[in-house]
Amino acid sequence: MKREPGILVSREHGVNPSMGVCVNCGESTGEIILVGKCNKHICRNCKLEIYQNGTPQKCPRCGSGDTFLKEVDVAAPREMPHGLCDKCKADNERMGALVRQGGIYWRCPACGSNGVILPGKPLALAVRHQLQLAAPKPCGVELTPEQCPVCSKRR
Repeated sequence: MKREPGILVSREHGVNPSMGVCVNCGESTGEIILVGKCNKHICRNCKLEIYQNGTPQKCPRCGSGDTFLKEVDVAAPREMPHGLCDKCKADNERMGALVRQGGIYWRCPACGSNGVILPGKPLALAVRHQLQLAAPKPCGVELTPEQCPVCSKRR
């Protein structure tokens, strides 16, 4: 039997409201999330706390499927990662356009930052050649903290 869409109301926390914040930058998304009965899961890769009823298929921040259950029927936090803010949506669209032109995505698992190496740059050309992926197909690399522009500025 298929379940009707709706909120599983928690006996202890009711509809369990929370304010949505961007999974990338933490700015408000302008959403009020009625979480209801939820469990707290942690992504083993990026340590994001995920609140939902049921097991997450993948982490909304890093895309990893490696999560574990931390607590059952918890109170939702005041703010919770959910979706992207307008600025990050625009950034994603801009980065996607650059990748379709021949750039490559990059991300750093150490600090969680990400970006695009511009089309025509030696690293973008080398990675695309090595992977045999021509534009507009997307591709990307994972950088070490030594290679990451964000981590290197923190040193």
